Amino acid sequence: MLISRATEFSLTFSDIQTVGQTATAKWVATYRFTQTGRKVVNRINARFAIRDGLIVEHYDSFDLWTWSRPSARIQGWLLGWSSLVQNKIRAQASKGLRAYRQQPKK
Repeated sequence: MLISRATEFSLTFSDIQTVGQTATAKWVATYRFTQTGRKVVNRINARFAIRDGLIVEHYDSFDLWTWSRPSARIQGWLLGWSSLVQNKIRAQASKGLRAYRQQPKK
């Protein structure tokens, strides 16, 4: 979803580790946030569940306040730490993901 929307997108990854059927990695996504046009650098910790050589679950975690400061302008810097703002951001992201998942596959 991010790759299909973002402009000036780049991705780097590091610290890939596996233990049994779990893998972890760190990745950094750099892009222009569509809604504001501001450059965002998002540092993410990823965890994967692997079954039969395929990723069956993928969880990302990152500091939402750190992400919201450049992406959401002054409101993100001032209020991005609050659960009210973070829940609004999460709801918007979930809505975007649902819409993306309903698109026909190419």
